[in-house]
Amino acid sequence: MSEGNLHPSFLELKTPKHPKNPKYDPDGFGEYFGRVKHGFSHIPEDAFREWIYPFWEHAHIQKLYGNLDFRRLTFSIEVWSLAKCLSVGWYSKFDRVERIENNWSIEDFISAYRFNNDLVDWWLNTGTWLKPIWVLDAVSFENTNLNQDIKKPYMLIEGHSRLGALRMFNKNGRANQNNTVWTIGEIL
Repeated sequence: MSEGNLHPSFLELKTPKHPKNPKYDPDGFGEYFGRVKHGFSHIPEDAFREWIYPFWEHAHIQKLYGNLDFRRLTFSIEVWSLAKCLSVGWYSKFDRVERIENNWSIEDFISAYRFNNDLVDWWLNTGTWLKPIWVLDAVSFENTNLNQDIKKPYMLIEGHSRLGALRMFNKNGRANQNNTVWTIGEIL
């Protein structure tokens, strides 16, 4: 998507060129966040850290969310039932949710995340994610022409591995019935 098709507020959030994995570039994030936090104080720091900063440059992020007015977004942390979490849709080009749900066992999960014992222990003890997933409340965007690939009523923005793990834990009867979720909507 060309920058000419992006909403001006989305362009204000443009990230600097950063290493392949910006999640491990705390200095770069700090400089970036220092630049944007005042103009977008309604956006939680974690939204920048987990979604906007690492993925702003990605074509699919620009395609799906680049036309949104980020000044009109609302962010709320909520507790959702397991059923509601399982109803969240995701971008069809990402197969991570289905791959983890359908091809992994609890043992595969433990093996894949053995480098992070705190995360594995958290999942095994609670049956849910340590950090909430990010979900777009697509129905709240009555006045915005959303990209046709956005699923309604809820579209997963960030947390594909976490949602896949929750779905896999559910298949194994180990998922928590209540899970925290960041929801993103539009001010009407």
